[in-house]
Amino acid sequence: MTSAPRVRTFHEGERALQRAAGVGDKAARVAGVLGDQLSPVAGLFLSTVSCVALGTADAEGRMWATVLTGDAGFVQTGPKAVRIRAARPEGDPCVPAGPLDQVALIAMDFVRRRRFRVNGRVRRWDPSVIEMDVEEAYGNCPRHIRQRLVDPVPFTQGPKTTALTRLTDWERRFIARRDTLFIATRHPGAGADVSHRGGPPGFLRVAGPGRVELPDYSGNALFNTLGNLWSHPRVGLVLPDFATGQTVQISGRAAVDHRPPPERWGPEVERVVEIDVERVVRTTTDHLG
Repeated sequence: MTSAPRVRTFHEGERALQRAAGVGDKAARVAGVLGDQLSPVAGLFLSTVSCVALGTADAEGRMWATVLTGDAGFVQTGPKAVRIRAARPEGDPCVPAGPLDQVALIAMDFVRRRRFRVNGRVRRWDPSVIEMDVEEAYGNCPRHIRQRLVDPVPFTQGPKTTALTRLTDWERRFIARRDTLFIATRHPGAGADVSHRGGPPGFLRVAGPGRVELPDYSGNALFNTLGNLWSHPRVGLVLPDFATGQTVQISGRAAVDHRPPPERWGPEVERVVEIDVERVVRTTTDHLG
């Protein structure tokens, strides 16, 4: 799944993380998969998915991520444009400040374990239609994608949002059962990005009502997410329950621990993203009472 090639220039945060990890040469090679428009193959893939995540900064500069679902075809594309038809719950905090703001998308096929990222600018952001201009597009490896069927119906059954400033026991229990999340970051000059993370249930650890910790494993060497955080520490998370349609969204500030104790995290964890929670939005659904 390729897109039209272009020369990728890494920003200072990405280069700093690549140097620290000793993967600068690998990153330069991997950068060849990046494109500035959607190929026909990429467009076809996007038209088949039933789940996407979006990331953007709100009017106060906070990063948020959200999950949208629909039947195949709810995402439509052209070489330089993406259009999504999906209703969002009232109170979803993932709303850009205005037109042409930075926005990022990741499309997920959990059955075939495939994913594709698109970064660009907001063209339209209505309650049921989102349009974006494409500036960057590329595929990702299937690592840490848990196979599952995604039924869009639970996400449409009377969603209700509750805004909080801290994690309660409800969110603690919810997070402890999740094996999938999406993380949104941005670099003011280079743009927004949203990435998928997966692991065993509870891999995102709750360290207190105002702190969560996300383990980081070896990846594609680009360091898009952590490089953005090096330059701009704002971060947004969304954790979906695909069976019920419930979600927890977290917005805060992040720092990266490059030497996490192996006795606590295990040998596969190379870094830990420590997130101070500033805002929380819980979305529940009517069919669960």
